[in-house]
Amino acid sequence: MATGELFGTLASRIEGHFRCQGRVRSYWEFLAEVKAHPYRLLRSAAQYLRDMIESYGAEQVEVLGLKAVRHKLFDGVPGDAEGQRVVGKELATAASDRVIRNFATGSRADKLVLMHGPNGSAKTTIADLLFKGLEDYSARPEGALYRFSWVFPKHEPGRAGLGFGGRRGEGEDPESFAYLEPDDIASTVSSDMKTNPIYLVPREHRADFLRSICGGVPDFPHLHILRGDMGTKSRAIYEALMTAYKGDWRRVMRHVRVERFNVSRRYRLAAVTIEPQGTVDADTRQVTADMNLHNLPPALQNLRLHEVGGDLVDANRGLVEYSDFLKRPLELNKYLLTTTEKGTVRMPNALAYIDLVMIGSANEKQLDAFKTDPNFTSFKARMELVTVPYLLEYEKEVEIYRDQMAAIGRRLQVEIGRARLNSSHVRTSRMPSSA
Repeated sequence: MATGELFGTLASRIEGHFRCQGRVRSYWEFLAEVKAHPYRLLRSAAQYLRDMIESYGAEQVEVLGLKAVRHKLFDGVPGDAEGQRVVGKELATAASDRVIRNFATGSRADKLVLMHGPNGSAKTTIADLLFKGLEDYSARPEGALYRFSWVFPKHEPGRAGLGFGGRRGEGEDPESFAYLEPDDIASTVSSDMKTNPIYLVPREHRADFLRSICGGVPDFPHLHILRGDMGTKSRAIYEALMTAYKGDWRRVMRHVRVERFNVSRRYRLAAVTIEPQGTVDADTRQVTADMNLHNLPPALQNLRLHEVGGDLVDANRGLVEYSDFLKRPLELNKYLLTTTEKGTVRMPNALAYIDLVMIGSANEKQLDAFKTDPNFTSFKARMELVTVPYLLEYEKEVEIYRDQMAAIGRRLQVEIGRARLNSSHVRTSRMPSSA
């Protein structure tokens, strides 16, 4: 096959995969999908995490004479190059699952799940597999996650308009600007919180609207959906558009482009690990000055738009892990008392509504020291403690060593292969050229 044909085939496959995933859609298409799959598109982060774990299946096992449930997620995620799995921690993973299920029943995770145990007891591996499971699940049709951006088309010369691409007079306005070609777009503004597009339905109308489309689905509408908000930046844009269009909500929603995203720990999309460092986890910055004001609609150019950022913002809609949680200065953790309880993070110029599950790890020595602190009682009410002990079955310990030896063997094979390739390259480069 010629190179041009090969590239063309690859490009067609990539385009087909993109379209098949429904990566871009209008707001009206999103609402139609909500009506078809209300639970799937409106569930909370805790419900999403529970469903991900259950999607891998489970089986009954016996641990030290006790019956326990082993979730197959912890046997490893398909396609994981590292081949991580958890051996002999069924009681710990089952305890974590029970906590997550309780969160899901209440719709929102209102506590931090703190896994504690000695060093080397697989706390980090359990968290890694939860992250990898979320990445895998979000790529499936049943795990689709959506956020939105505001799209502003270029003003068409000779047409009367409001400065938002809306036309008055001849012709009808398009139903949506979501599918505009790049050359026809003046500017886009993304939702920094990866906000669920359902929050664009005004809060005062949201409950009735959801009841009308979710009538046959139990436990709807959920509290997190009723109380959540679109975010400070999007709220400012929404209000400006509502004013410009004199309350015509349909015309405002034309500017919304719904976008699918996949959970990614590497790119900090709904999956973040916070190391024990002395930094804040959320903050705001004014972004209006960074934008190309000539490309924004006139009614937006005088707005003071503030963008939220930080670890909790990046992790929103997914999972955040506090590695060695109790190594962080206590003052940096105090905000979690209100954040977990209320589901909000208060920052300068912004109040962010977050929807995520928080987990953390700590060793026994750190936890014992923390229990003597006067603040422990307050924190204990906002934590679910899950014990991750050492293994007590030598057969399971043997399995772990076998896994480690197999991983070392794979790395050695790769290194030997590289050495042989380099050696062959050196010999070839040193061969004298023929006369």
